[in-house]
Amino acid sequence: MPLVSFRPFRLAPLLAAAGALLAAGCGGDVYQRFEPQRILSLGDEYSYIGTGPDDDPGARYTVDALNSDGSRNCAHDRYWLWNQRVAARYGRAFAECPVPGYLSDGSTRALARERTTVNMLASQLDAVGGVKDKDLLLVFVGANDVWDIYGDPSAQVPPPDLKGYCAGEGEGDNKGPTVPEQQAACARGQALAEQLLAWTKVGARVVVLDLPYQGTTPQAASEDRARLNSLTEAFNKGLRFNLPDNSRYIALVQANNRVELAQKTENSPYPFRNRTEAVCTTVSAKDCTTATVKIADASSNGYEYVFAAERYLSPTMNRLIGDLAADRARNQPF
Repeated sequence: MPLVSFRPFRLAPLLAAAGALLAAGCGGDVYQRFEPQRILSLGDEYSYIGTGPDDDPGARYTVDALNSDGSRNCAHDRYWLWNQRVAARYGRAFAECPVPGYLSDGSTRALARERTTVNMLASQLDAVGGVKDKDLLLVFVGANDVWDIYGDPSAQVPPPDLKGYCAGEGEGDNKGPTVPEQQAACARGQALAEQLLAWTKVGARVVVLDLPYQGTTPQAASEDRARLNSLTEAFNKGLRFNLPDNSRYIALVQANNRVELAQKTENSPYPFRNRTEAVCTTVSAKDCTTATVKIADASSNGYEYVFAAERYLSPTMNRLIGDLAADRARNQPF
C-alpha cells in the first residue's frame, strides 16, 4: 500500500481563515501581522554599519568576518549584529550591507552613527526624509549618554525643569532617583521615551532596546562599576517609566536582562566560557575581525565570549539579543 503524503501547511490557510471568520462573527478583532513599509535602524555604535569612503565599508563594533581578500564581510550571518537579525526576520537586509537572498534596498537602512546620544537620534532620520507612517524603527541608544554623564561633571546636572519620576517623585518601588547625576541619566531615558512616542503619532512602530549595564563591560574594568551601573539603571527606568504600559506601537526589549543572564556564573541558561573579558585583541571593537580574536571561532555558533571589546557585544550575544528583539517585533500587535 502506498504511503499517503500529508502536507500540514495546506491546512494552515484554512484554519487562519476559519479563525478570522469566527472572530468577526463573535465581534472580535481580526489580527493582521504588521508588515513595515520601511525598516530603519537608529542609534549608536551597537547598531553601526560602516559605509565608507571615510570608513571601512562593513565595519561594525563586534567581530567582523573577513572575505578571502581580507575585506570585511558584514553579510556573513554568523557575525550579524542584532539589528541585522531583526531585518532578516522580515526577509530584508540593510542597504548598507546587502545579503544574498534578502531584499536589500532603500526601504531598509542602517542609520546609526558613532558617538550618538539621545538628543542626536532624530537627526539620523534626515537622510530618509524623516519618519513616516508604517515605518518600523529599531532603536538602541543610551551608552554614550551614560558614559558622558559618568565622565563630564557638566553633564551630571539634571535639567532645571525636570518633573515626575526622574525628579525623585513617587513612593516605594516607584520612587525616582534623588542623586543629581542619576536624575540626569534618568532624564536622558525620559527624553528617549518622549521621542519614541512622538514618532508613533506619525504612525511609526518602534522596537527599542534598553541598555545593558555599562559597569559590567570590559571597558569598565578600571572604572567605578557600581556608579556606571547606577547610571545605566537610572537611564533604563527613565525610559520604562515614561512609556505607556499598553502601548501597541512600542515594543520594549529587555536587552539588559538578556546580557545579565549571559553573565551569570551560576544557573545561567547560556554556557559562555568567558563572561567578562573581551574576545578581541584589538583595543577598539571596530578594528576587530576574525583575524584578531583570542579563539579559533568567534562566530555566533558557540558560547565563548559575551563581549567583543570595550563595551560592545560578541556575535553570540548579538544573536541572543537580535532573536529576542525579532520575536518581540513579530509578536507585538502593532
